Amino acid sequence: MSAVIPDLAKLERFSGGVAALWLFTASHTHFVIRVTRAIPEEEIFILGSGCTRLEASAAWRFGVPNVELTTDGMLALRDRDQAFVAFCESIRIEVRYQILPTRRGQL
Repeated sequence: MSAVIPDLAKLERFSGGVAALWLFTASHTHFVIRVTRAIPEEEIFILGSGCTRLEASAAWRFGVPNVELTTDGMLALRDRDQAFVAFCESIRIEVRYQILPTRRGQL
């Protein structure tokens, strides 16, 4: 199965928002990153599966994303400032228009 490059237009409008590693499961090689922005109040989730490499802080300022197909058929997702790097078989993007509640003091 060949990798499908996701529509980055959804991600680009979140540049400058706050990103956080929301879920990571090493044994199942997948992750979820939550990116929020205040105006308008939205959040987006980046879901990666079949990942062989993940480099990220717990939270960071989300930069302009870039995704490319590697020679071995993986998707390489990076933001402009290299604050986040992932190599995965599949990357999906999901948008929510109502932000999930967080505890006081969380990003």
